[in-house]
Amino acid sequence: MNLRRIFKRVATAACMVLVSPLAMASRLEALFGPGERCFGAGGEILSLVPTLLGNYLRLAYYMLTLESCRADVCFEFGCRVSHRTARIGTDVTIGGFAALGTVSVADHVLISPRVSILSGGRQHEVWDDTHNVNDQGPRYERVHVGTNTWIGEGAIIMADVGERCIVSAGSVVTRPVPDHRLAMGNPARAMARDWKPPSQTESPVGST
Repeated sequence: MNLRRIFKRVATAACMVLVSPLAMASRLEALFGPGERCFGAGGEILSLVPTLLGNYLRLAYYMLTLESCRADVCFEFGCRVSHRTARIGTDVTIGGFAALGTVSVADHVLISPRVSILSGGRQHEVWDDTHNVNDQGPRYERVHVGTNTWIGEGAIIMADVGERCIVSAGSVVTRPVPDHRLAMGNPARAMARDWKPPSQTESPVGST
């Protein structure tokens, strides 16, 4: 075992001790109901801690509170997870100010800054005219992100994304993306990974 790995394990263990009061409050909250205010508050507080220390504190907190979170995940400054039901695999990077809901993120995934992965795209689909919209509970659906997938900056994900996919920056994924696809646009269209845009130097069809 190299020194870097030893340092990471020691740092993570130390940070687990530091965040244990926040994690304990979240776990007690989970025992008495579905509420996630304590869980969310802990994530929001730790999201604002800068530098490498913040990365380790966020990792320690989510390892103690999420359904599943591996020890080599990188949670960058400003990012947070909204629901403790999230599952995050190994070798995952979550960029700054990214927001994750009820998600399952597979191994070796790169999530760029300001990405939003929602808890499905139909959280407020059911309307009851006899109640205010704020009084109607949301419906959360799990969104899956496949292994070796890269999600570009500012993308919004509302449906599953397959393995070895690229989601272009700023895209809005409203329908499932199959494996080995490039998804781009709003709403995003899935196309073969070897697709290339027309060269700007090419003349339009029919021009002289």
